[in-house]
Amino acid sequence: SDDGRAATFTPSVGLGADQVYIATVAKGLKGARGGETTVERSSSFRTVGTPRVIRTEPRSGATDAGRFGVNLMFAHPMDRDSLEGKLSITDFTKEDLEGKVFAHEGGVSANVALRPRTAYTVTLAAGAKDRYGQVMGAYSWSFTTGAVPSSVSLGLPGGASYGTYSATREPIIYFQATNTPAAS
Repeated sequence: SDDGRAATFTPSVGLGADQVYIATVAKGLKGARGGETTVERSSSFRTVGTPRVIRTEPRSGATDAGRFGVNLMFAHPMDRDSLEGKLSITDFTKEDLEGKVFAHEGGVSANVALRPRTAYTVTLAAGAKDRYGQVMGAYSWSFTTGAVPSSVSLGLPGGASYGTYSATREPIIYFQATNTPAAS
């Protein structure tokens, strides 16, 4: 540098993605002010990898996935603007997803309700870029949502929070059953 405090190394060939490199300064190297290095010094660094997805929710291949939302996470920071409009989900139109997809440098999330027992494929279209300008190819994963859990709940007439029953009359019990043919 102009002030003699920094050295800049410019490689003669391109550096590989996600690689560790070691820069070594030999013992005896003459300094800008007349001194010299008394010991060899080394420093290492890792280059950034290519953009890639490292995790999805639900996971790829899941057969009993939850029914609320999808997420994908990246290996390193992405250019948020390059993610806009790139996510698609089976059975959802662009209009269905409008206002429900949220991109940030760490990933993309879609806040959508999924139908039970349904196969879905989520696709991130090609062209998303990381913050270093590297372009990512398309990425897809598939999963199947689980069934609605079986449940039975008692209900009170008129939505009251309490009820009374007469010992002299046959009681009427209200209930709601979900995903079960009978309640006993």
